[in-house]
Amino acid sequence: MVNLVRIIRRYAVAEAAVGKFELPEGHLFGMEVPVGGSNCAKCKFVSADKKRCSSTYFQDWQKSLKVEDPGALPKPANRYCCDVFSAAAAKP
Repeated sequence: MVNLVRIIRRYAVAEAAVGKFELPEGHLFGMEVPVGGSNCAKCKFVSADKKRCSSTYFQDWQKSLKVEDPGALPKPANRYCCDVFSAAAAKP
């Protein structure tokens, strides 16, 4: 079982480095997004087949929701994004 305190502590470490981390009420960690903007397909954490996320933050969040396969993306990669998005390096 995932310990949510561990996830919060990770954010606290990040907060110490960059400032207070606050989310608005009703904020969703991940959500379906329109095609064209930031999305999992453009993220450095997405697998080559665009079906999995290697971010431990994403996987811990999915575990907290009791998702059977926490590394699997819940929607197509070009239609989903979450708070741990980090743009993949541009290909030459």
